[in-house]
Amino acid sequence: MSNTIAKIRRVFVLCAAMSLGMAPLADAWAQGPPTAERPAPPAERPAPPVGQKVDIEVKVVYATNSNDKMDPRLAPMANQLKILSFRGFELIGTQTTSLSVGQEHTFTIEGGRRLTVELVSKDDKKATLRVKSFTSQSAQRIDTTVGVPRNRYFMLAGPAYRDGVLVLPVSAKY
Repeated sequence: MSNTIAKIRRVFVLCAAMSLGMAPLADAWAQGPPTAERPAPPAERPAPPVGQKVDIEVKVVYATNSNDKMDPRLAPMANQLKILSFRGFELIGTQTTSLSVGQEHTFTIEGGRRLTVELVSKDDKKATLRVKSFTSQSAQRIDTTVGVPRNRYFMLAGPAYRDGVLVLPVSAKY
């Protein structure tokens, strides 16, 4: 009798969960507790351990309205670039370095500009970077600290270049 009641409860919970849009949870409830024939699903794998260094990559992208060409090397970030008010995007350079916490590196960018990136901290989920941008006359334009999700990037945009601007995707890979 108690086995029948347990099945009725599972069906009720399944119907309620499905009506609330909770299908994955409903599926787990409908199956009941794990058995020898139906073991529990594997637990979510933890993130790999954090290494000592973080690879910092700075791409230099020329954004313009003078054409509507998308450089194929920018395909992985095309959707994010298209949010900007430009139609054409060309990758004109990529620079990479590896940093430990507390280290910084200065990248030379088109037009005599410089971008300094410091690795402030990192954990399993994100790297915290301090980013400073300088003009060709060494005037500081930007000084900001950002959290970059592990193996992802953020974008700086705005230094005027030719008839458009430079966009600087900065990634932290580890």
